[in-house]
Amino acid sequence: MSDKLFEECQENAVSWCVDLIRINSENPPGSEKECAEYCCRILESLGMETVLDEFEPGRANVIAYIGNRDKIGIVFNGHLDVVPAEGDWTDPPFGGSIHDGCIWGRGSADMKSGCAAVMAAAKYCICSGMDFSQKGMVLTFVADEENVNKGSIRLSKAIPLSGDACIVAEPTGLEVNYGNRGFTSYYVRTRGKACHACDPGKGENAIYKMAGVIQKLKDFAEELECRKNPQLGTMTMSVGMIRGGTSLNMVPDFCEIEVEARVFPGTDAVTISRELEKLLGDEAEVVIRSNLLASLVPEDSDLVKNAAACVEKAVGQKAVIGKFPACSEASFFSVGYRIPTILLGPGNIQTAHKPDEFVPLSDIRKAVEIYSNMIKIYCGKRQKGEMCHEQSGRKN
Repeated sequence: MSDKLFEECQENAVSWCVDLIRINSENPPGSEKECAEYCCRILESLGMETVLDEFEPGRANVIAYIGNRDKIGIVFNGHLDVVPAEGDWTDPPFGGSIHDGCIWGRGSADMKSGCAAVMAAAKYCICSGMDFSQKGMVLTFVADEENVNKGSIRLSKAIPLSGDACIVAEPTGLEVNYGNRGFTSYYVRTRGKACHACDPGKGENAIYKMAGVIQKLKDFAEELECRKNPQLGTMTMSVGMIRGGTSLNMVPDFCEIEVEARVFPGTDAVTISRELEKLLGDEAEVVIRSNLLASLVPEDSDLVKNAAACVEKAVGQKAVIGKFPACSEASFFSVGYRIPTILLGPGNIQTAHKPDEFVPLSDIRKAVEIYSNMIKIYCGKRQKGEMCHEQSGRKN
Protein backbone atom coordinates (compact mmCIF):
# COMPACT_ATOMS: atom_id res chain seq x y z
CA MET A 1 0.00 0.00 0.00
CA SER A 2 1.47 3.33 -1.03
CA ASP A 3 -1.44 5.62 -1.92
CA LYS A 4 -1.86 9.01 -0.26
CA LEU A 5 -4.95 7.97 1.71
CA PHE A 6 -3.11 5.05 3.23
CA GLU A 7 -0.11 7.19 4.16
CA GLU A 8 -2.50 9.72 5.72
CA CYS A 9 -4.11 6.95 7.78
CA GLN A 10 -0.71 5.73 8.97
CA GLU A 11 0.13 9.22 10.21
CA ASN A 12 -3.34 9.48 11.78
CA ALA A 13 -2.54 6.36 13.78
CA VAL A 14 0.65 7.97 15.10
CA SER A 15 -1.01 11.26 16.04
CA TRP A 16 -4.06 9.55 17.55
CA CYS A 17 -1.78 7.38 19.66
CA VAL A 18 0.03 10.48 20.95
CA ASP A 19 -3.28 12.17 21.77
CA LEU A 20 -4.55 9.11 23.65
CA ILE A 21 -1.34 8.85 25.68
CA ARG A 22 -1.77 12.50 26.72
CA ILE A 23 -5.17 11.63 28.20
CA ASN A 24 -4.39 10.14 31.60
CA SER A 25 -6.48 6.97 32.03
CA GLU A 26 -4.58 5.32 34.88
CA ASN A 27 -6.34 2.39 36.50
CA PRO A 28 -6.66 2.64 39.41
CA PRO A 29 -8.44 4.94 39.91
CA GLY A 30 -9.98 4.32 36.49
CA SER A 31 -11.23 7.19 34.34
CA GLU A 32 -11.45 6.16 30.71
CA LYS A 33 -14.36 8.35 29.61
CA GLU A 34 -12.23 11.10 28.07
CA CYS A 35 -10.34 8.54 25.96
CA ALA A 36 -13.64 6.95 25.00
CA GLU A 37 -15.09 10.31 23.93
CA TYR A 38 -11.97 11.00 21.85
CA CYS A 39 -12.34 7.68 20.02
CA CYS A 40 -16.06 8.25 19.51
CA ARG A 41 -15.42 11.56 17.77
CA ILE A 42 -13.01 9.91 15.35
CA LEU A 43 -15.25 6.93 14.62
CA GLU A 44 -18.37 9.05 14.20
CA SER A 45 -16.50 11.25 11.71
CA LEU A 46 -15.91 8.09 9.64
CA GLY A 47 -19.62 7.41 9.49
CA MET A 48 -19.60 4.55 11.97
CA GLU A 49 -22.62 4.03 14.22
CA THR A 50 -21.01 4.69 17.59
CA VAL A 51 -22.15 4.02 21.16
CA LEU A 52 -20.54 5.55 24.24
CA ASP A 53 -21.58 3.28 27.09
CA GLU A 54 -20.80 4.97 30.42
CA PHE A 55 -21.47 2.18 32.88
CA GLU A 56 -20.01 3.95 35.94
CA PRO A 57 -19.17 7.63 36.50
CA GLY A 58 -16.13 8.39 34.35
CA ARG A 59 -15.89 4.82 33.04
CA ALA A 60 -17.05 4.02 29.52
CA ASN A 61 -16.83 1.56 26.66
CA VAL A 62 -16.93 2.40 22.96
CA ILE A 63 -18.78 0.21 20.46
CA ALA A 64 -18.70 1.23 16.80
CA TYR A 65 -20.41 -0.50 13.86
CA ILE A 66 -20.38 -0.22 10.11
CA GLY A 67 -22.20 -2.25 7.51
CA ASN A 68 -24.24 -5.41 7.99
CA ARG A 69 -25.11 -5.74 11.68
CA ASP A 70 -26.55 -9.24 11.17
CA LYS A 71 -23.40 -10.66 9.57
CA ILE A 72 -20.22 -9.35 11.17
CA GLY A 73 -17.01 -10.23 9.38
CA ILE A 74 -14.47 -8.98 11.91
CA VAL A 75 -14.39 -7.54 15.42
CA PHE A 76 -11.49 -5.51 16.80
CA ASN A 77 -10.96 -5.05 20.51
CA GLY A 78 -8.73 -2.84 22.64
CA HIS A 79 -8.65 -1.34 26.12
CA LEU A 80 -8.42 2.33 27.04
CA ASP A 81 -7.07 2.11 30.59
CA VAL A 82 -3.40 1.96 31.54
CA VAL A 83 -1.52 0.87 34.64
CA PRO A 84 -0.26 3.65 36.95
CA ALA A 85 2.84 5.50 35.76
CA GLU A 86 5.04 4.70 38.74
CA GLY A 87 8.84 4.82 38.86
CA ASP A 88 11.42 7.12 37.28
CA TRP A 89 10.68 8.13 33.69
CA THR A 90 13.11 9.70 31.24
CA ASP A 91 10.23 11.32 29.34
CA PRO A 92 6.98 12.51 30.95
CA PRO A 93 4.74 9.43 31.13
CA PHE A 94 1.77 11.29 29.67
CA GLY A 95 3.73 13.44 27.24
CA GLY A 96 3.56 11.22 24.18
CA SER A 97 7.09 12.18 23.18
CA ILE A 98 8.39 11.08 19.77
CA HIS A 99 12.12 10.43 19.33
CA ASP A 100 14.48 7.63 18.33
CA GLY A 101 11.82 6.21 16.03
CA CYS A 102 9.36 5.56 18.88
CA ILE A 103 6.48 7.07 20.82
CA TRP A 104 7.22 7.13 24.56
CA GLY A 105 4.68 7.18 27.38
CA ARG A 106 2.33 5.15 29.52
CA GLY A 107 0.02 3.14 27.30
CA SER A 108 2.11 3.63 24.16
CA ALA A 109 2.47 -0.14 23.76
CA ASP A 110 -0.27 -1.36 26.10
CA MET A 111 -2.33 -0.52 24.20
CA LYS A 112 -3.24 2.90 22.87
CA SER A 113 -1.13 2.35 19.77
CA GLY A 114 -3.22 -0.73 18.99
CA CYS A 115 -6.46 1.22 19.38
CA ALA A 116 -5.13 4.03 17.19
CA ALA A 117 -4.00 1.61 14.46
CA VAL A 118 -7.40 -0.10 14.47
CA MET A 119 -9.17 3.24 13.98
CA ALA A 120 -6.76 4.22 11.22
CA ALA A 121 -7.32 0.91 9.41
CA ALA A 122 -11.07 1.43 9.70
CA LYS A 123 -10.65 4.91 8.20
CA TYR A 124 -8.64 3.58 5.28
CA CYS A 125 -11.14 0.87 4.42
CA ILE A 126 -14.17 3.14 4.81
CA CYS A 127 -12.73 6.15 2.99
CA SER A 128 -11.40 4.01 0.15
CA GLY A 129 -14.99 3.02 -0.56
CA MET A 130 -15.05 -0.52 0.74
CA ASP A 131 -18.48 -2.17 0.69
CA PHE A 132 -19.55 -3.47 4.11
CA SER A 133 -23.04 -4.52 3.01
CA GLN A 134 -22.21 -8.23 2.92
CA LYS A 135 -20.18 -8.36 6.12
CA GLY A 136 -20.05 -5.64 8.76
CA MET A 137 -17.29 -4.63 11.16
CA VAL A 138 -17.35 -3.83 14.88
CA LEU A 139 -14.78 -1.99 17.02
CA THR A 140 -14.91 -2.34 20.81
CA PHE A 141 -12.71 -0.29 23.15
CA VAL A 142 -13.26 -1.10 26.82
CA ALA A 143 -12.46 0.20 30.28
CA ASP A 144 -10.90 -1.57 33.28
CA GLU A 145 -8.89 -4.27 31.49
CA GLU A 146 -5.99 -3.68 33.89
CA ASN A 147 -8.05 -4.37 37.01
CA VAL A 148 -11.15 -6.57 37.23
CA ASN A 149 -12.51 -6.35 33.65
CA LYS A 150 -15.61 -4.30 34.43
CA GLY A 151 -15.69 -2.97 30.88
CA SER A 152 -15.63 -6.36 29.17
CA ILE A 153 -18.09 -7.81 31.67
CA ARG A 154 -20.40 -4.90 30.87
CA LEU A 155 -19.88 -5.41 27.14
CA SER A 156 -20.69 -9.12 27.35
CA LYS A 157 -23.93 -8.42 29.22
CA ALA A 158 -25.10 -5.38 27.27
CA ILE A 159 -24.00 -5.96 23.67
CA PRO A 160 -24.82 -9.09 21.65
CA LEU A 161 -22.03 -9.89 19.20
CA SER A 162 -21.22 -12.46 16.58
CA GLY A 163 -18.54 -12.58 13.94
CA ASP A 164 -16.22 -14.62 11.79
CA ALA A 165 -13.03 -13.35 13.46
CA CYS A 166 -11.78 -11.12 16.25
CA ILE A 167 -8.43 -9.40 16.74
CA VAL A 168 -7.41 -8.15 20.18
CA ALA A 169 -4.82 -5.45 19.52
CA GLU A 170 -2.55 -6.27 22.46
CA PRO A 171 1.18 -5.57 21.98
CA THR A 172 2.54 -8.72 20.34
CA GLY A 173 5.37 -7.10 18.39
CA LEU A 174 3.27 -7.84 15.27
CA GLU A 175 3.52 -11.56 16.00
CA VAL A 176 0.37 -13.61 15.51
CA ASN A 177 -0.62 -14.95 18.92
CA TYR A 178 -3.20 -17.74 18.83
CA GLY A 179 -4.14 -17.41 22.50
CA ASN A 180 -3.19 -17.07 26.11
CA ARG A 181 -3.60 -18.90 29.39
CA GLY A 182 -6.41 -17.84 31.67
CA PHE A 183 -5.80 -15.79 34.80
CA THR A 184 -7.53 -17.08 37.93
CA SER A 185 -6.93 -15.79 41.44
CA TYR A 186 -7.89 -16.67 45.00
CA TYR A 187 -7.89 -15.47 48.60
CA VAL A 188 -6.59 -18.13 50.99
CA ARG A 189 -7.30 -17.37 54.67
CA THR A 190 -6.24 -18.89 57.95
CA ARG A 191 -7.79 -18.09 61.31
CA GLY A 192 -6.40 -18.42 64.82
CA LYS A 193 -6.94 -17.07 68.32
CA ALA A 194 -5.59 -13.72 69.44
CA CYS A 195 -3.79 -13.19 72.73
CA HIS A 196 -0.99 -11.07 74.22
CA ALA A 197 2.36 -11.92 72.65
CA CYS A 198 3.96 -12.17 76.10
CA ASP A 199 2.25 -15.56 76.44
CA PRO A 200 1.71 -16.85 72.88
CA GLY A 201 0.81 -20.33 74.03
CA LYS A 202 -2.61 -19.05 75.07
CA GLY A 203 -3.42 -18.15 71.48
CA GLU A 204 -3.26 -19.70 68.05
CA ASN A 205 -1.05 -17.93 65.52
CA ALA A 206 -2.78 -17.60 62.12
CA ILE A 207 0.50 -16.64 60.45
CA TYR A 208 2.15 -19.86 61.62
CA LYS A 209 -0.80 -21.78 60.21
CA MET A 210 -0.38 -19.92 56.93
CA ALA A 211 3.28 -20.97 56.78
CA GLY A 212 2.22 -24.59 56.50
CA VAL A 213 -0.43 -23.69 53.93
CA ILE A 214 2.12 -21.85 51.79
CA GLN A 215 4.41 -24.86 51.73
CA LYS A 216 1.53 -27.02 50.50
CA LEU A 217 0.74 -24.44 47.84
CA LYS A 218 4.36 -24.43 46.74
CA ASP A 219 4.25 -28.21 46.30
CA PHE A 220 0.92 -27.93 44.45
CA ALA A 221 2.41 -25.28 42.14
CA GLU A 222 5.22 -27.66 41.21
CA GLU A 223 2.67 -30.34 40.38
CA LEU A 224 0.63 -27.84 38.34
CA GLU A 225 3.64 -27.13 36.13
CA CYS A 226 3.57 -30.77 35.02
CA ARG A 227 0.25 -30.09 33.27
CA LYS A 228 1.06 -29.10 29.71
CA ASN A 229 -0.70 -27.80 26.63
CA PRO A 230 1.07 -28.10 23.25
CA GLN A 231 0.25 -24.49 22.34
CA LEU A 232 0.21 -22.72 25.70
CA GLY A 233 3.00 -24.45 27.63
CA THR A 234 2.49 -25.17 31.33
CA MET A 235 0.11 -24.11 34.05
CA THR A 236 1.62 -22.05 36.86
CA MET A 237 0.69 -20.84 40.33
CA SER A 238 2.20 -18.12 42.49
CA VAL A 239 1.59 -16.54 45.90
CA GLY A 240 1.81 -12.80 45.37
CA MET A 241 0.42 -11.05 48.46
CA ILE A 242 0.27 -11.72 52.22
CA ARG A 243 -1.46 -9.86 55.05
CA GLY A 244 -1.72 -10.73 58.72
CA GLY A 245 -1.60 -9.35 62.23
CA THR A 246 -2.52 -5.98 63.66
CA SER A 247 0.19 -5.40 66.26
CA LEU A 248 3.64 -6.81 66.99
CA ASN A 249 2.73 -7.58 70.60
CA MET A 250 -0.40 -9.52 69.68
CA VAL A 251 -0.68 -13.08 68.39
CA PRO A 252 -2.54 -12.72 65.07
CA ASP A 253 -5.92 -14.37 64.66
CA PHE A 254 -6.11 -13.83 60.89
CA CYS A 255 -3.83 -14.18 57.87
CA GLU A 256 -4.65 -13.88 54.18
CA ILE A 257 -2.70 -14.49 51.00
CA GLU A 258 -3.57 -13.82 47.37
CA VAL A 259 -2.74 -16.56 44.91
CA GLU A 260 -2.87 -16.58 41.12
CA ALA A 261 -2.95 -19.53 38.72
CA ARG A 262 -2.49 -19.42 34.93
CA VAL A 263 -4.72 -22.08 33.40
CA PHE A 264 -5.64 -23.82 30.14
CA PRO A 265 -8.94 -23.99 28.26
CA GLY A 266 -11.33 -26.23 30.14
CA THR A 267 -9.93 -25.17 33.52
CA ASP A 268 -11.33 -22.26 35.50
CA ALA A 269 -11.23 -20.78 39.00
CA VAL A 270 -13.87 -23.19 40.27
CA THR A 271 -11.81 -26.17 39.10
CA ILE A 272 -8.65 -24.95 40.85
CA SER A 273 -10.45 -23.81 44.00
CA ARG A 274 -11.91 -27.29 44.46
CA GLU A 275 -8.42 -28.78 44.20
CA LEU A 276 -7.15 -26.26 46.75
CA GLU A 277 -10.01 -26.99 49.13
CA LYS A 278 -9.26 -30.70 48.94
CA LEU A 279 -5.55 -30.04 49.47
CA LEU A 280 -5.95 -27.69 52.44
CA GLY A 281 -9.00 -29.16 54.13
CA ASP A 282 -9.78 -27.39 57.40
CA GLU A 283 -6.43 -25.60 57.47
CA ALA A 284 -7.59 -22.68 55.34
CA GLU A 285 -10.52 -21.08 53.58
CA VAL A 286 -10.33 -20.64 49.78
CA VAL A 287 -12.34 -17.85 48.11
CA ILE A 288 -12.30 -17.12 44.38
CA ARG A 289 -11.00 -13.62 43.64
CA SER A 290 -11.20 -13.54 39.80
CA ASN A 291 -11.79 -15.85 36.86
CA LEU A 292 -10.54 -14.84 33.40
CA LEU A 293 -10.61 -17.83 31.08
CA ALA A 294 -7.99 -18.98 28.60
CA SER A 295 -8.37 -18.22 24.90
CA LEU A 296 -7.12 -20.44 22.09
CA VAL A 297 -7.56 -21.13 18.39
CA PRO A 298 -5.74 -23.89 16.49
CA GLU A 299 -2.38 -22.88 15.08
CA ASP A 300 -3.47 -24.12 11.65
CA SER A 301 -6.82 -22.28 11.69
CA ASP A 302 -7.82 -20.03 8.79
CA LEU A 303 -7.71 -17.04 11.11
CA VAL A 304 -4.07 -17.64 12.05
CA LYS A 305 -3.14 -18.34 8.42
CA ASN A 306 -4.86 -15.19 7.18
CA ALA A 307 -3.23 -13.05 9.86
CA ALA A 308 0.18 -14.57 9.20
CA ALA A 309 -0.13 -13.81 5.49
CA CYS A 310 -1.07 -10.19 6.21
CA VAL A 311 1.83 -9.80 8.65
CA GLU A 312 4.21 -11.30 6.12
CA LYS A 313 3.04 -8.81 3.50
CA ALA A 314 3.49 -5.84 5.86
CA VAL A 315 6.80 -6.72 7.52
CA GLY A 316 8.49 -8.38 4.54
CA GLN A 317 9.35 -11.63 6.25
CA LYS A 318 7.70 -14.77 7.56
CA ALA A 319 5.30 -14.12 10.40
CA VAL A 320 6.11 -15.38 13.89
CA ILE A 321 3.26 -17.42 15.37
CA GLY A 322 3.04 -18.20 19.07
CA LYS A 323 1.24 -17.64 22.36
CA PHE A 324 0.63 -14.38 24.19
CA PRO A 325 2.71 -14.63 27.39
CA ALA A 326 0.44 -12.54 29.61
CA CYS A 327 -3.29 -12.72 30.14
CA SER A 328 -5.81 -10.79 28.06
CA GLU A 329 -9.53 -10.32 27.55
CA ALA A 330 -9.53 -12.47 24.40
CA SER A 331 -11.69 -15.11 26.09
CA PHE A 332 -14.60 -12.68 26.35
CA PHE A 333 -14.76 -13.04 22.57
CA SER A 334 -13.46 -16.57 21.92
CA VAL A 335 -15.40 -18.19 24.77
CA GLY A 336 -18.12 -15.67 25.62
CA TYR A 337 -19.14 -14.72 22.08
CA ARG A 338 -17.75 -17.87 20.42
CA ILE A 339 -15.81 -15.79 17.87
CA PRO A 340 -12.41 -17.18 16.78
CA THR A 341 -9.92 -14.75 18.31
CA ILE A 342 -6.23 -13.93 18.00
CA LEU A 343 -3.97 -11.30 19.54
CA LEU A 344 -2.00 -9.08 17.19
CA GLY A 345 -0.76 -5.56 17.74
CA PRO A 346 2.09 -3.02 17.69
CA GLY A 347 4.63 -2.78 20.48
CA ASN A 348 6.05 -5.39 22.80
CA ILE A 349 4.44 -6.58 26.03
CA GLN A 350 7.92 -6.61 27.62
CA THR A 351 8.05 -2.79 27.51
CA ALA A 352 4.67 -2.40 29.23
CA HIS A 353 3.90 -1.94 32.95
CA LYS A 354 7.24 -0.25 33.67
CA PRO A 355 8.88 3.16 33.21
CA ASP A 356 9.89 4.36 29.74
CA GLU A 357 7.23 2.36 27.93
CA PHE A 358 7.46 2.83 24.16
CA VAL A 359 6.19 1.65 20.79
CA PRO A 360 8.11 1.82 17.50
CA LEU A 361 6.54 4.09 14.89
CA SER A 362 7.20 1.40 12.31
CA ASP A 363 5.06 -1.07 14.29
CA ILE A 364 2.11 1.33 14.27
CA ARG A 365 2.34 1.96 10.54
CA LYS A 366 2.65 -1.75 9.76
CA ALA A 367 -0.27 -2.55 12.06
CA VAL A 368 -2.48 -0.22 10.00
CA GLU A 369 -1.61 -2.23 6.88
CA ILE A 370 -2.14 -5.58 8.61
CA TYR A 371 -5.51 -4.58 10.03
CA SER A 372 -6.63 -3.07 6.71
CA ASN A 373 -5.88 -6.30 4.89
CA MET A 374 -7.65 -8.34 7.56
CA ILE A 375 -10.73 -6.13 7.15
CA LYS A 376 -10.64 -6.73 3.39
CA ILE A 377 -10.44 -10.49 3.92
CA TYR A 378 -13.31 -10.72 6.42
CA CYS A 379 -15.59 -7.93 5.20
CA GLY A 380 -14.75 -7.50 1.52
CA LYS A 381 -16.33 -9.37 -1.38
CA ARG A 382 -13.83 -12.23 -1.63
CA GLN A 383 -14.26 -15.85 -2.50
CA LYS A 384 -14.65 -18.21 0.44
CA GLY A 385 -11.30 -19.26 1.80
CA GLU A 386 -9.39 -16.60 -0.14
CA MET A 387 -6.51 -15.12 1.84
CA CYS A 388 -3.96 -12.43 1.18
CA HIS A 389 -1.22 -14.92 0.31
CA GLU A 390 -1.27 -13.69 -3.28
CA GLN A 391 0.02 -10.26 -2.29
CA SER A 392 3.61 -9.61 -3.25
CA GLY A 393 6.52 -8.45 -1.15
CA ARG A 394 7.45 -11.61 0.73
CA LYS A 395 10.89 -12.33 2.00
CA ASN A 396 11.90 -15.58 3.63
